[in-house]
Amino acid sequence: MKTASVLASVAGLAIAGAAMAQGGNLEKDYSREHVPPLPLADNVGGVNGVTTSTIVVTDVGLIDTFDYVFIDISHTWVGDLIVQLEHGNNVVRLINRPGFTGTGFGSSSDLAGVYTFVPGGAAFQTTSSPAVVPPGEYGPFDSFEAFHGKPKEGEWTLRIIDHAGGDTGVLRAWGFGVTNVPTPGAAALLGLGGLVAARRRRA
Repeated sequence: MKTASVLASVAGLAIAGAAMAQGGNLEKDYSREHVPPLPLADNVGGVNGVTTSTIVVTDVGLIDTFDYVFIDISHTWVGDLIVQLEHGNNVVRLINRPGFTGTGFGSSSDLAGVYTFVPGGAAFQTTSSPAVVPPGEYGPFDSFEAFHGKPKEGEWTLRIIDHAGGDTGVLRAWGFGVTNVPTPGAAALLGLGGLVAARRRRA
């Protein structure tokens, strides 16, 4: 009986492992580093400066939850900038010209460090004090729900748009994380693994 219980336990673990290998609700992270840092295009003569960086995701699956985006960036005068993530026809703004009200130039604070955008994060600084926006976690300007239920494979583009001249910066790295929707096969295998484990406990 003990031998049968051990074998059933091993079988259950193997089935659960196979389910995870097929994409059972896995967290996945993707990132890109720029060495040397990528210069950010400035607005020149009233023409917006646009800088893009792309990550190509080759593994397939649907997004259950979109968990975070981080950017490692330096730029003077954050009120100049819109920073957005694009995938397919979906666009989520992370930063949207903080402090800009339609006139003037928005917040004069600088970006300097790693900024991570998460659901439910703190509101991004819109004033000009402190002089440097503290690196840390913030909520995105738009909701990440635009990406929920969408295929994750393909191009993900970080677009940085500079709406005013005279201030520049660099992008050092960026990335994002998602949690996959379990595939039907993985869910079935996970259920079978639980059934085997239950039988083991009764043995």
